[in-house]
Amino acid sequence: KAPRQIATPAPNASVAATRFTPVAGDASVKNLADSLGNTPEERAQILQLAGAGKQLFAQKYRGKGWDNTLAGAVTFFMTSTYIVATDREPSAAAEDNLFASLNAALAQSEIVRASNADKTALYNALLASAGLPLVFYVDGKQTGNAAQVAQAKTMAAGFSRKILNVEPEALTGML
Repeated sequence: KAPRQIATPAPNASVAATRFTPVAGDASVKNLADSLGNTPEERAQILQLAGAGKQLFAQKYRGKGWDNTLAGAVTFFMTSTYIVATDREPSAAAEDNLFASLNAALAQSEIVRASNADKTALYNALLASAGLPLVFYVDGKQTGNAAQVAQAKTMAAGFSRKILNVEPEALTGML
């Protein structure tokens, strides 16, 4: 089945509206790993997988100018959750429209006045929360490990509920 595309063009807003300058020393991903891992080994593995998720973001959206933008991080989070929850990948046009809509909405929100440190923490936490289940999911699919795929779906649903306060299925209409 072909992925749904958003029919109406998204509103225009400068990508600069949600772009920020990353601040060194952010501990948001380490804090996430500490909250999820029970042992030093588990925390190290979570950090490694979160790093792989950040690399997926960089590869997937290379050349789009979405790096260091909050709209890019939210788009990746929503897209990753959608892929893991539905076993389908949205079209590039749907992702572009989602990014444009999120960018326009976030440009009008209070978040644009947040400090670069706060934006860095949110960005990094979103990429890690998107990347962890996506990396688990892709690996589980490639190795035929149904239990790992199920674990990825549970993880993605939990992050979706915690971060967006929505069930993953709600993202279907957005992508």
